[in-house]
Amino acid sequence: MSDGTYSYSNRHRMHESLPKNNTMNIDITPDFYRIASEFYLSEPLPDNYLAMADNELDAFLEDNAWEPFQYWRGEDLDENIRALSNRMHKIAKEAANNANTSI
Repeated sequence: MSDGTYSYSNRHRMHESLPKNNTMNIDITPDFYRIASEFYLSEPLPDNYLAMADNELDAFLEDNAWEPFQYWRGEDLDENIRALSNRMHKIAKEAANNANTSI
């Protein structure tokens, strides 16, 4: 999508590579969903979170929500985490594209 958001069959699969840095030939593929989740959770996502079904992920999010979000539904937490991770991805992608542009 052109607005920087991404839609997948499983909501939490948000992994897209950023452009390679031509001078260093490094493929930057951060896990934006994992990074964004740290703003909402008191415990890190499990290593296998990408293999979790949506209802399993929702349950994990609800059980591990940071105190200000402790009464939120997992689906609502996921929506906010996705929104933040989409924004992070858009900013990183723009920065990577600008780094490859001569001034």
